[in-house]
Amino acid sequence: MTPPRYYLDTSVILVAAGPPEHPEHGTCAALMTAIADAQVLAQISSETLVECLHAATWHQARSQGLALIPLLQTLFPHPIALTGAMVDDSVLLLRKYPRLGVRAALHASAAQAAGSHDIISYTSDFGLIAGMRRWEPGQVVDGQRSKAR
Repeated sequence: MTPPRYYLDTSVILVAAGPPEHPEHGTCAALMTAIADAQVLAQISSETLVECLHAATWHQARSQGLALIPLLQTLFPHPIALTGAMVDDSVLLLRKYPRLGVRAALHASAAQAAGSHDIISYTSDFGLIAGMRRWEPGQVVDGQRSKAR
């Protein structure tokens, strides 16, 4: 049986790439290793790359932030390209779920367009969307698939 394909939220990548003092750094790093080893199948979107580029160059030394992007492009060689239709879907989600954040709507639309309903994220907004399942990195690393949030 093929393991499910997850959509990976930007926050998980940034925690994995960030300072080891972060309480979730080890878990996120372990998840990224599992993805690199093909133990967990995951995908990202072009929006994820943009957010990582922005955040990593803003919060870290510019050279560290710029080094993150080629690593992600190697790990995820075919990111989901954000389209106008996905932006339209995001607008519909934002209207349907007034508490939903814009970034979450964009990522959810990209995930849905790619056929994924499982999102690895610490962002609780994804749990607002009917049909989407949010997983924290530790749940995926530990294989606790029955506890989606």
